[in-house]
Amino acid sequence: MSKKRKIEKTAQDMEDVVQDMDEKLNTVIKRHEKEYLKGYSIFIREKETELRGLIQKLNDRNNDSTLKDEIIFGLK
Repeated sequence: MSKKRKIEKTAQDMEDVVQDMDEKLNTVIKRHEKEYLKGYSIFIREKETELRGLIQKLNDRNNDSTLKDEIIFGLK
């Protein structure tokens, strides 16, 4: 085999290795993105639940204050 032919074969082998590594890396990146987005979605749902709970507590407190105000005004 000629020197030029060996160099071309080596270059092609390297290209194949790089292509394979690129495909594997893309697979890993896609999996990590999917896992990150899943975790982020869970985090956001938990925060939404906490926020709804706080809003409900504030509404309950506000309703209690309104009821107390009505009683006070009724006593006047």
